Amino acid sequence: MLPSIRLPGPRELLCESITRNAGKAEKYGWLESSEQWIALRQLRNQMIHEYIENAQTLYDALTTAYANLKTLEQFETRLNNHVAELLPTNQQGA
Repeated sequence: MLPSIRLPGPRELLCESITRNAGKAEKYGWLESSEQWIALRQLRNQMIHEYIENAQTLYDALTTAYANLKTLEQFETRLNNHVAELLPTNQQGA
């Protein structure tokens, strides 16, 4: 008889992937905190995929997102700088 093996579902795999990628981004110095990034990602998913009927909940979500705008801008800048370092500076014939 074969042992019973529990395979992770798609949601578990996605969460694991997000956690792993955020951890890598933190390791490379693109993010200050992978935990903060995951919390912002969850906030984004709530705002995009759920219809928020309560005005206070919506206000809190928007206020939190705005308060973390600098984190998103820093990530964009750091990632763009890293990509620029990887691209050749002289693209002859282009």
